[in-house]
Amino acid sequence: MMPATTRRAHPCQATVLFLLFLFALCNRLHVSALPNAAGACPANEAAVGGSHLGSVARHHPTIEGSVTGTHGDVEITKGALIDGGLHVSINGRVLVAGNATNEFAIQQDNALVLEALLDAAVFRGFLLRLGGSSALNGTTTNTVDTTDALRVAEDDTDIQVSNNLCVATQGVGGLTHTDPEFKSKVTGILLMEELADNLPLDVTVVTQNRDGISEYYYSQYLLNAVEMVMEEEGTEGNEIEPDDNSEQEGESKEMESRSSRILPTKRRETSLYMILGYVFLFAW
Repeated sequence: MMPATTRRAHPCQATVLFLLFLFALCNRLHVSALPNAAGACPANEAAVGGSHLGSVARHHPTIEGSVTGTHGDVEITKGALIDGGLHVSINGRVLVAGNATNEFAIQQDNALVLEALLDAAVFRGFLLRLGGSSALNGTTTNTVDTTDALRVAEDDTDIQVSNNLCVATQGVGGLTHTDPEFKSKVTGILLMEELADNLPLDVTVVTQNRDGISEYYYSQYLLNAVEMVMEEEGTEGNEIEPDDNSEQEGESKEMESRSSRILPTKRRETSLYMILGYVFLFAW
């Protein structure tokens, strides 16, 4: 009777199993990404839903100061753009949210920029929605067609026109993301041919939506399309200077804290994929 032999696994089989384990680990850390465009185009509220909101109803009034709470199995952090270390500018002039009016010139390409205030800050998804009506004190007045007012800058591949949800469905202008990857700045073009007052620009930015953590920010800006933008006396580069240095320092520290929560995830994902590459190389 022949003695029983022990079958040893081929080295390649062990390597494949190890790679599958690492791949599963990466997927666990990476989780599902945001879609390649905004999933809604609402007015006067943040353009988020589904897993962003946990089990609560979809209702987002304008918020002063970030708020963190748990809804179902999702921890939600939300607030104004400034709370997330973000701002929007037109031709370098930082916009002011709320009832303040922000001007831009008609019949010319205006650079509409969404960016992080700190070099380390990043975001994943966004929606810039330019309404074609003024909604003040509960009264809505149709003023101008904005469906073609927001366009894509030729050299920015992270931004696209929201043709289906904003332009076709809502009848307004819209710009959104093209992928769920980290980004710190996107640029679009704002072009209007006629004068208009109090056009609402709703801006939603998502920084995180994974591992039971949802973090997004929303602000609304009122825009006036004018013949010519007057330079503000005593300002340089059309940027708004803070009135309180101590308040600015406090905001900067909070922004750095938020950025530190995001960046380690990115580095962790990158390092795991590097490990996969090395293991695959040595296996062969």
